Amino acid sequence: MSLYIVREKQAEYFTHNSEKIDIYESLKNLLFKEFVKNKFGITNIEIKKHPKSIKFRRWKQSWPLPKNISIQNETIQYSGSRKNQKIIKRTLWSEIESLNNFKKRWKNKIIAPRYWGAQSQIPYKSINNKINIKIHDNWVFKDYYPNSEDFFYEKNWIYLKIPNNLISINYYSNDNHNTFLLIPRYINLNSFFFEGLGLQQGDGTQAYGDVHISFTNTNFDLLKHQIKWFELFGIDRNTIRMYPELPKYDKEIINSMIINFKGIGINKDQFRNPKIGKNCSIPNIQIVFHNRLFKVFYLHLMENLKELVLQEKRYAIPYIKGLFASEGCVRKQVSSGTPTSIKISVKSKGRRAYYKKCLKKIGIIPSKDELTKNSEAVMITKAFNYKKILDMNLLNLHVDKKVKFENALKNYKKINIFGGEV
Repeated sequence: MSLYIVREKQAEYFTHNSEKIDIYESLKNLLFKEFVKNKFGITNIEIKKHPKSIKFRRWKQSWPLPKNISIQNETIQYSGSRKNQKIIKRTLWSEIESLNNFKKRWKNKIIAPRYWGAQSQIPYKSINNKINIKIHDNWVFKDYYPNSEDFFYEKNWIYLKIPNNLISINYYSNDNHNTFLLIPRYINLNSFFFEGLGLQQGDGTQAYGDVHISFTNTNFDLLKHQIKWFELFGIDRNTIRMYPELPKYDKEIINSMIINFKGIGINKDQFRNPKIGKNCSIPNIQIVFHNRLFKVFYLHLMENLKELVLQEKRYAIPYIKGLFASEGCVRKQVSSGTPTSIKISVKSKGRRAYYKKCLKKIGIIPSKDELTKNSEAVMITKAFNYKKILDMNLLNLHVDKKVKFENALKNYKKINIFGGEV
């Protein structure tokens, strides 16, 4: 049986059972449409599932349907002030006709046309003596490769059939261009998912004003965790860009970053030139990808899963792990080495109140908030709280914080980390 989470005044919800979220059922309602309209100004959002279809792109009836489709990574060089920067895009290409047929139409021209399709201006290239045209310039979707049977023509458009395991979020712009996002219909409710949710809450994108989705951290393991987390939603890691941020330029650190991520399929071309700035005290990396509709969905997800986290302890524990890993800090006495507090840095009063509800859900009682300007935080003190943090492994996502915490507890007479309280 599905459970609807409804909040008073802001009655937005996600539909789920004990094992998974049904994204389709959660978004196909007026409340999501109101969110999209109010936050992004999109008034014609649509949510569709199999066996329906979506408009893919403008097409002429005389053109053959896409076939022998391939996905390619393209490196695009910026110009002007960003001429030293490169960007990788996954593009979708379709075989359209033989190279000989193409040449016959242009045999009286001095040079070949720059684009295929005349005024349609579609980029093309020759692959194995076949003309291939670019039919999508930012294919972010993981493990979905459309074929010719997925397309059909109708009234100056080709349509794409929505696969059985995906749903579509789409809208039409003023120039009748159809923008769409394909994501899995179901997301499993497991510890990995809620850890990622907590990490994003702490160090991820929160702003509404752009199309960037990001996560920033110094810890390579957490960055890799979030790359895999985005893949839960069907986002291919080849679309992700890596932005190093350094206090000063250091080629060895940059090379170390590149080597570290090579093992999970992030290549050198996905790394942008580092940002060097006074605001960066230690090296970190920002992972970023761009997709406006995913940003819409992502921010709706971040806001409306809050009540779900509070419903069950098994959801709240990994969520808190993510918060501790991203925004947590272990403080200890200089003289004795014992812990004085664990803090979760957060400026917003509303978010502090929510984090405290999450902590209480798992049996941790926070102290008074730290309210020093620019250092606002939820504060955790007292031996019984430290013992619960230890027993639930709440600092395990960030190894350095875990080690610092356990070393501090070894000096704390009220807790024996090897045998409970003393």
